[in-house]
Amino acid sequence: MEEVRVEGFTTHNWQINQRMSLESSLLYEVSEIAQSGDVNKKRDFDFIKPKLDFRFDISRSLQLSVSAEKDVSQLSFRDFSAGVNQQDDDQDTVAGNPELKQEQTWRYNVNLDYRLPNDGGVLNSRFFYFDVRDSIGKIDISPDPQNLLSANGNVGDGKVFGLYLNASIRLGFLNLPQAVVTAGINLEDAYI
Repeated sequence: MEEVRVEGFTTHNWQINQRMSLESSLLYEVSEIAQSGDVNKKRDFDFIKPKLDFRFDISRSLQLSVSAEKDVSQLSFRDFSAGVNQQDDDQDTVAGNPELKQEQTWRYNVNLDYRLPNDGGVLNSRFFYFDVRDSIGKIDISPDPQNLLSANGNVGDGKVFGLYLNASIRLGFLNLPQAVVTAGINLEDAYI
């Protein structure tokens, strides 16, 4: 197995005004993966991965940030080709998948940070939505019901969304200025 990868990128920062900024970047990736052995195959990939990050200081204590980016996962060589699991005495080989494609995800995030007065702590909320294409998971490649096998494969397209709420509060109002209470709740759902 051999991979040749070339990446090029450009980044631009724009300070719109004293309270707003926009950062953008564009990454272009070209790669070639060649397999030899039981499977002789060569595949070429190319991806454009844009990213935008907008920040707005609504006030001195309240900041909004919104971002959108495309992410393309890197494939692991062990996902492509068969190998041996040295940790499992009952299993002779681990199946590979020469048809595996990179998982591609558009990630959208909205963050709101509020700094409490007098350095009293931080409240943070983050809403996110991910649009996933060619999601990678375990697929059944069993030749028959008595000989069960699985391998990593593309299981379809999916969506991931959620809300994270976090708080870090200094206990200075209780005369404990060095003590901090941190709490968070994460709500997340996904489907394919």
